Amino acid sequence: MNNEPPVVLSDVDNLHITIEDGKVIFEVKFLDPEGDDVEVKIESDYFQLIQAFNKETGIFSWDVNFPVGFYTVTFSASDRKESVSIEAEIFYKKI
Repeated sequence: MNNEPPVVLSDVDNLHITIEDGKVIFEVKFLDPEGDDVEVKIESDYFQLIQAFNKETGIFSWDVNFPVGFYTVTFSASDRKESVSIEAEIFYKKI
Protein backbone atom coordinates (compact mmCIF):
# COMPACT_ATOMS: atom_id res chain seq x y z
CA MET A 1 0.00 0.00 0.00
CA ASN A 2 1.34 3.42 -0.95
CA ASN A 3 1.48 6.18 1.59
CA GLU A 4 0.06 9.58 0.68
CA PRO A 5 1.28 12.78 2.35
CA PRO A 6 -1.05 14.75 4.61
CA VAL A 7 -3.39 17.13 2.80
CA VAL A 8 -4.28 20.72 3.64
CA LEU A 9 -7.93 21.12 4.62
CA SER A 10 -7.72 24.91 4.86
CA ASP A 11 -7.70 27.42 2.04
CA VAL A 12 -4.23 28.73 2.93
CA ASP A 13 -1.88 27.55 0.17
CA ASN A 14 0.64 30.34 -0.50
CA LEU A 15 -1.60 32.77 1.33
CA HIS A 16 -0.95 36.48 1.06
CA ILE A 17 -2.54 38.46 3.87
CA THR A 18 -2.61 42.23 4.25
CA ILE A 19 -3.28 43.50 7.76
CA GLU A 20 -4.40 47.03 8.43
CA ASP A 21 -6.07 46.77 11.82
CA GLY A 22 -3.29 45.04 13.76
CA LYS A 23 -4.79 41.53 14.03
CA VAL A 24 -4.82 38.49 11.77
CA ILE A 25 -6.66 35.20 12.29
CA PHE A 26 -6.83 32.21 9.97
CA GLU A 27 -7.06 28.42 10.19
CA VAL A 28 -4.53 25.85 9.00
CA LYS A 29 -5.50 22.18 9.27
CA PHE A 30 -4.04 18.98 7.87
CA LEU A 31 -5.47 15.47 7.49
CA ASP A 32 -3.72 12.24 6.56
CA PRO A 33 -5.58 10.24 3.87
CA GLU A 34 -4.69 6.93 5.55
CA GLY A 35 -5.67 8.16 9.01
CA ASP A 36 -2.09 8.25 10.33
CA ASP A 37 -1.23 10.66 13.14
CA VAL A 38 -0.05 14.00 11.77
CA GLU A 39 2.66 16.08 13.41
CA VAL A 40 2.25 19.79 12.64
CA LYS A 41 5.08 22.31 12.87
CA ILE A 42 5.36 26.03 12.32
CA GLU A 43 8.49 27.94 11.34
CA SER A 44 9.24 31.64 11.31
CA ASP A 45 12.13 33.96 12.01
CA TYR A 46 9.96 35.51 14.73
CA PHE A 47 9.14 33.64 17.93
CA GLN A 48 5.95 35.66 18.43
CA LEU A 49 4.58 34.27 15.15
CA ILE A 50 5.36 30.70 16.22
CA GLN A 51 3.48 31.29 19.48
CA ALA A 52 0.49 32.66 17.56
CA PHE A 53 -0.36 29.18 16.21
CA ASN A 54 -2.39 26.70 18.22
CA LYS A 55 -1.47 23.24 16.90
CA GLU A 56 -4.51 21.63 18.54
CA THR A 57 -7.13 23.90 16.96
CA GLY A 58 -5.23 24.94 13.82
CA ILE A 59 -5.95 28.60 14.56
CA PHE A 60 -3.28 31.22 13.86
CA SER A 61 -4.15 34.39 15.81
CA TRP A 62 -1.65 37.24 15.93
CA ASP A 63 -2.07 40.65 17.54
CA VAL A 64 0.51 42.53 15.52
CA ASN A 65 2.93 44.69 17.47
CA PHE A 66 5.79 44.55 14.97
CA PRO A 67 6.97 47.28 12.61
CA VAL A 68 5.30 47.64 9.22
CA GLY A 69 6.61 44.98 6.82
CA PHE A 70 6.43 41.45 5.42
CA TYR A 71 6.44 38.39 7.69
CA THR A 72 6.53 34.77 6.53
CA VAL A 73 5.19 31.73 8.36
CA THR A 74 5.63 28.15 7.12
CA PHE A 75 3.29 25.39 8.29
CA SER A 76 4.28 21.76 7.75
CA ALA A 77 2.70 18.41 8.49
CA SER A 78 4.20 14.94 8.53
CA ASP A 79 2.79 11.46 8.96
CA ARG A 80 6.36 10.24 9.66
CA LYS A 81 6.60 8.94 6.08
CA GLU A 82 5.61 11.88 3.90
CA SER A 83 5.31 15.60 4.56
CA VAL A 84 3.73 18.69 3.08
CA SER A 85 4.16 22.40 3.79
CA ILE A 86 2.42 25.65 3.02
CA GLU A 87 3.58 29.23 3.42
CA ALA A 88 1.68 32.30 4.50
CA GLU A 89 3.10 35.72 3.70
CA ILE A 90 1.69 38.41 5.93
CA PHE A 91 2.03 42.09 5.00
CA TYR A 92 1.40 44.52 7.83
CA LYS A 93 0.72 48.14 6.97
CA LYS A 94 -0.68 50.90 9.09
CA ILE A 95 -3.89 52.63 8.06
